Amino acid sequence: MQNDLSQAKTIPVFFSYAPEDRELLVELKRHLAPLRRQGLIEWPEDVIPGIDWKQMRSKQFEAATILVLLLSPNFIASDDCYNVDLQKALKRQAAGTARIAPILLKPVDLQGTPFTPPSLLPENARPVTSWPDRDEAFQNINSGVRKIIHSLQDQPEKLPGTTQSEQADKVIDKQYSPGDMIFTYDVHARWVSAAVWSPDGKHIASGGGDGIVHIWESATGHNVLTYRGHATAYLPQFWNVWDVEWSPDGRSIASCGQGETARVWDAKTGKDIVVYNHQKKVNLLNDTYAVAWSPDGACVASATWGVHDIDQTIHVWNAETGSTQAKYAGHAHGLVSTFSISDIAWSPDGHSVASCGTDKNVKKWKINPITGFNTVQIWDPKTGKHKVTCHGYAHYIYSVAWSPNSKYLAAAQSDKTVSIWEAATGDLVFSYKGHTKEVRAVAWSPDDKYIASSGNDHTVHIWKTGSGKLIRVYRGHSDNVTTLAWSPDGSRIASAGSDHTVQIWQAR
Repeated sequence: MQNDLSQAKTIPVFFSYAPEDRELLVELKRHLAPLRRQGLIEWPEDVIPGIDWKQMRSKQFEAATILVLLLSPNFIASDDCYNVDLQKALKRQAAGTARIAPILLKPVDLQGTPFTPPSLLPENARPVTSWPDRDEAFQNINSGVRKIIHSLQDQPEKLPGTTQSEQADKVIDKQYSPGDMIFTYDVHARWVSAAVWSPDGKHIASGGGDGIVHIWESATGHNVLTYRGHATAYLPQFWNVWDVEWSPDGRSIASCGQGETARVWDAKTGKDIVVYNHQKKVNLLNDTYAVAWSPDGACVASATWGVHDIDQTIHVWNAETGSTQAKYAGHAHGLVSTFSISDIAWSPDGHSVASCGTDKNVKKWKINPITGFNTVQIWDPKTGKHKVTCHGYAHYIYSVAWSPNSKYLAAAQSDKTVSIWEAATGDLVFSYKGHTKEVRAVAWSPDDKYIASSGNDHTVHIWKTGSGKLIRVYRGHSDNVTTLAWSPDGSRIASAGSDHTVQIWQAR
């Protein structure tokens, strides 16, 4: 969609900075002046003497939509900046009421903070003071802020005098062409690893590197619930959410992250129902990397990834009681130093589970004794017995997806291809080779006619299942696209990844 920026609403901006960096702030404002003159952004002048500056500053902060944080050693050392402004800004961004724009003024150690290079301005996280020409650095920041403005204006605006339901109807009623970006959800502070639709298509749950799962309305982006059950480690850099899945009835969510722990919780209240541990002693060096619901909603399968003393089985457990129902050890290789399951998927007919991960037991190929071989295996979730090993590939597999009729299995691979196997035999029947870099995610359309795949080339491809004919390429992301999902009616796609955003766009 095209925006008429001349008619766009002015966006209020707030600057959080350490007093020692005031000269750089003045210079920044000078370079943002063109955006201000165009009526795109506005910021308040300095606090007038005689007025309670703390109260005024607080009001200005709450009124702002873009919160500019000027990062430097002075900012990190300032209690007002780091312990007050930053924490309030993170809460507002998590609630969907503001967008953080972190600007790196000077070299500073950001390890353990919520900031990662893709989120920082100027580009490539190069501090302003390290540029040979500072005007170039500030112009680069101007361009980055303009992109934030565009993304905010692309989001559906809250309409005065309407309920959220009425507003959603207005958005849904709009006509979009295939490939149109509908809006961008940009609340996560770090990369997004999972974005999934509720069974009725009205909500999306997303989680990632900030350790938080957000539930939000798919039509408006309005935040409904924030779940922080995985944000329990001492250091924020360990707050990871790797996978999120809705229960088939839409009442519960299964999620997993840091430590060998998976959780099932109420989608309306955020209250934990089951906290399932793969081992009695949770090791924070290992993660639970993937979860999958049985089609009847009775059980959850979960798998781990790690480097030290890790349980080498995939567990199937009761979603209400947490009791273990079965274990699959087909990927186990005996070494306790490393083990990896990158994805699991339950077949729609409920009879099988597919998993991809390390395997030292394949005899057909030459095996690396340290990393092993990555295989796709199909097994019985009731008994834990192996059924089929898919073959005909020799590269790392990131994700797997079943066809709606449970007859075929697709896998996203590091060799830039998507492989499709016949589930009953494990025979390779087709390979899609349209991507230019590693393929990270794959999803079958609900009507079985199309497959969507995404990867490190920053694109999403939609192609026909029978012929592999490319139908559409979506290029809305600025970094690796590591997860995607079709809406239940097959009309839209939610895609997300390393650029911290979830993008909703028209697929067909």
